[in-house]
Amino acid sequence: MAVVPLPDRMGVHYVEIPIDDRPHRIRLRGEVLQVTMTAAGNTMRLWTAAHAAGPERERTFQVYLYPAGLLGRQQELPGDAVLRGDPGLRRDGWRWCLYELVDGR
Repeated sequence: MAVVPLPDRMGVHYVEIPIDDRPHRIRLRGEVLQVTMTAAGNTMRLWTAAHAAGPERERTFQVYLYPAGLLGRQQELPGDAVLRGDPGLRRDGWRWCLYELVDGR
């Protein structure tokens, strides 16, 4: 996975995180600005500010799927998981959520 700069050089980059029930380690600088779903629906895009101060650091992210009414109660999350965003409710009532695993597990 590579951080991809936008062509207009706005200082915003994205990383595509596969929806494959596994954690993914990536190097980022700055905080997550937004999370979107790709058109194919098999990856999520994590948008981040490229101009953020501070060093680039390795972080771990994983996508989880929940029915909207059971968010956070269906699939067990690691104790260090922090919700970083979701692209909204799907038509079938399910929601993909991107979590950062702070301890990298």
